[in-house]
Amino acid sequence: MLPRRRLGPSGVEVSAAALGTLPFAPLCGGVGYGPITSERAEGALAAALRAGIDLVLTSDRFAPAGRLEGWLGAHLPIAAAMAAIDPATVKVATTAGASGDPKLPMRSTRADHLVESARASVARLGRSRLDLCLLDDPPLRHVITGNALDGLEAVRDAGLTRAIGVSVHAPQEAVAVAEQGRADVVCLPYSLLFPEAGLEAMKVIVDAGMTPLVREVLGNGFLGGRQQPQLPRPSTDVRARWSTTMIQGRSYAAEFLRGIGGPAGSLPQAAVRFVLDHPSLASSGVVALGVRTSAQLDELLAAWTQPPIPTDHLERLAAMMGRPFQGAIRVDVPP
Repeated sequence: MLPRRRLGPSGVEVSAAALGTLPFAPLCGGVGYGPITSERAEGALAAALRAGIDLVLTSDRFAPAGRLEGWLGAHLPIAAAMAAIDPATVKVATTAGASGDPKLPMRSTRADHLVESARASVARLGRSRLDLCLLDDPPLRHVITGNALDGLEAVRDAGLTRAIGVSVHAPQEAVAVAEQGRADVVCLPYSLLFPEAGLEAMKVIVDAGMTPLVREVLGNGFLGGRQQPQLPRPSTDVRARWSTTMIQGRSYAAEFLRGIGGPAGSLPQAAVRFVLDHPSLASSGVVALGVRTSAQLDELLAAWTQPPIPTDHLERLAAMMGRPFQGAIRVDVPP
């Protein structure tokens, strides 16, 4: 059984693993990780609920006009029935603030806009309110001045969400949110490929009484054990927009890390176990898993039953890299 976590001071309790729905975005005209059928997405969603995952993450930005939220609102009850789960027990998180108004910034933090955005998400999802509303990637200055949190608190005050949080990309942004002390959750990327968040940000978040919600633990799929540097990617795959150098660099880095999977199962399992082993996540963090199949989900969930990665194994990896295992892992692309 998965451990339970509280989302900061909100009192909302969820499973220590969450299901990310970006892989389902191509169903609704969005960009995820390649084509997927509705049946396969439903199966992965049902498998997650059956495994005890009761937090589902989506976004109004994953597909045009928030259509993935609409898909989830229609298909979550179906998946819950497949898993013999009461859909009312499933918590849903989404983002607010994606602006289609040319008069507003693409990521507006204005309170009235966030309230209307959240209200539209609630309607598309078919819920009475959100369980977690995340502001996605606000400008750092809006976090520092408090404007971003003012808008989120307006969403909560309007009864549209139980918990609030901010989704960021850089560790310094996560620290800025934590220093405000007003959010329940900070959502940030953390993985073997990009472990910078583990240096300081994670501890600052936990010390502030907030819950870290970690995403991209498989490094956008490159730690999934199946990536090839020259693999052609369809237009529905976000990585199709990346440069060849970026694709090759991450593929070679993942291949370099493959050896870590020895004592910790497969490379994907080792990637999840690495995240779970962080001291600040051991008892308070939530890890988002983006999967396309139930088999992928089963493989990743097995990491919760595995022992920590041995310190000496990590030290050997650091020695192979020729640098301490604290910074970002960068591997030069062969000529």
